[in-house]
Amino acid sequence: MTSSHSRRKALQRIKPIVDELFDQADPSQTYGDYLESDDDICPLYCSISRIQQRYQDPELIGRGGMKEVYRVYDARAVRHVAMAKPLPEFSNDYFDAFLREAHLTA
Repeated sequence: MTSSHSRRKALQRIKPIVDELFDQADPSQTYGDYLESDDDICPLYCSISRIQQRYQDPELIGRGGMKEVYRVYDARAVRHVAMAKPLPEFSNDYFDAFLREAHLTA
């Protein structure tokens, strides 16, 4: 049995089910009701992309062996804060420790 033949047989089996679901669907709902926002689809990316909107005007105030510290303006808090950024040469294993430290000191 070829894959196109198998696909046709599978479509024949599910077509009545799909037709029944469409027949029972509420016509007042539109396709837009089912669309998810960008935050629902990729929340981590969206939160990271908003960092530049919230933390503005970075000014390097120090650099250590593992991270750089910037003075930034926090638009949400309406004040200047310090923001640490890990150095790019460290592996992903370091980022867990970096995030734990950030959480503890926040």
